[in-house]
Amino acid sequence: MVIKHDLQYLRHIYLADIFLKYPLFCKLQEGKRTNEALLDAQDKINSLMEQLNNRSDAESRELQKAIADRDNALNALKEVNSAVGNGPRLSIGMDTVSRLEEMQQLIHRLKEENKTLTKKLQDAQEESWFKNLKEGHNYLAESNQSVEQELDNLTKEDVVNLLVQEKHANNQLRAYLNTVLEKVMNYHPEILETK
Repeated sequence: MVIKHDLQYLRHIYLADIFLKYPLFCKLQEGKRTNEALLDAQDKINSLMEQLNNRSDAESRELQKAIADRDNALNALKEVNSAVGNGPRLSIGMDTVSRLEEMQQLIHRLKEENKTLTKKLQDAQEESWFKNLKEGHNYLAESNQSVEQELDNLTKEDVVNLLVQEKHANNQLRAYLNTVLEKVMNYHPEILETK
């Protein structure tokens, strides 16, 4: 009779322990998912900032080159207009004609380069999204098995400590992301604009 009572008591303790661990298990998983999402967001922000800086430098050089080309084309056009404006007795020089041809070739080349750069940018964006999606899928498949094994070996104190650590890490990460977003909003608000 005493053994039966002890078995029932142990069974109640075991069920109570499971009942207490389940919400902690859910919170731990939610905390891990939140932490992973925040880390992914931080990585994406860092990557976007790096891409923005690289793109800004390249676009600045291209813009300077395009401005110089435009100025050359305008000068050539002014020469043609002045030659035509002085009447039919003046003929357009071969130098002016060759410069016009160069300008037309330059305009054509710049248009082609723009198409190529736009295509490369679209391809890089698609590849980046696909890679992130695939990595996330693989990570979720791996993490589900490892989380179950870890939780089986955790005590109640371990779970509480992990939750406290997770909360602290989430607060730090949230503060960091707020700082990054504030800087983005102050210096590059166009990144956050929707099209």
